Amino acid sequence: MKEFEKIKKKLQIAEKKIRILEDMVENNTRELFLFNQKLLSKNKEKDTLLKEIHHRVKNNLQIITGLLSLQSYYIEDNQLKTIFSNSQMRINSMALVHEMLYQTENLSKINYKNYLNDLASALCSTLNKTNKVSILIDCEEIFFSIESAVPLGLLVNEILTNSFKHGFNSLNGEVYIRIKKIDASNEFRLEIGDNGIGYSEEINSKNNSLGLKLIQNLSKQLGGKILKDNNIKGTNYILNFKEVDSQIL
Repeated sequence: MKEFEKIKKKLQIAEKKIRILEDMVENNTRELFLFNQKLLSKNKEKDTLLKEIHHRVKNNLQIITGLLSLQSYYIEDNQLKTIFSNSQMRINSMALVHEMLYQTENLSKINYKNYLNDLASALCSTLNKTNKVSILIDCEEIFFSIESAVPLGLLVNEILTNSFKHGFNSLNGEVYIRIKKIDASNEFRLEIGDNGIGYSEEINSKNNSLGLKLIQNLSKQLGGKILKDNNIKGTNYILNFKEVDSQIL
C-alpha cells in the first residue's frame, strides 16, 4: 500500500510538471506568434517602402527623359538631336528595371526574359517603325538583381540601337539576343548582334564613340570582356559574364 502511495505521489508530481511545461509551451507559442506577426508587418512595411522607392526612381528617370525630349525639340543640329535621343533611350533602359521591380512581388530580382521583350519592344517602336527588321529573343528563365540588370540592359540597349541605326543598308534584316546560363556555374553567355552590313572598327580599339566605350565599360562591370565575332555576317558580339553580387541595403 505504501508503495502504491509513493507511485501515486510521483505521478501527481509528474502531472504537475507536465502542466507547467504545457503552460510554458503555450506561452512560448503565443509569444512566437506575436513576434512573427510583428516581423510580417515590418517586412510588409519594408516591401512597401522599397516598391515606393523603385516607383519614384522610375518616375524621376521618366521626367529626365521628358525634359531631354522637350529640350531637343528646340535644337536644330541633327547631331545634337541624336545625342539627346540616345541619352533618352539609355535612361529608359534603366527606368524599365525599376518599373519591373516595382511591379513584381520579388523586389530583389526581375525576370530578364520579360525585361528583354519590353526593352526590345520599346526600341522597335522608336527605331524600327517600319517593322521590316525582325528581332529574335532567345533567353532562358533567368532572374537578375538590379546590380546586374542595369549594366546588362544598358549594354543590350547600346548594341541594339547601333544595329537598328547603322546595321542595315536596306529595310530588311534581323537582330538577335541570346542569353543562357553556362553549366551550373554563376556565369552566363550573351550573344547579340545582327545580320546586316557590319563595320570595321574593333571593339577593343581606342575609339571616340561613347557607345563603344560604354559597351567596354559595362562588360567590365559585369566581370567579363566582350568580343566581336567576325566569323558570321553582320555585327555580332559574345560576352561571358557573371551576375554581380547584390548589395545589402
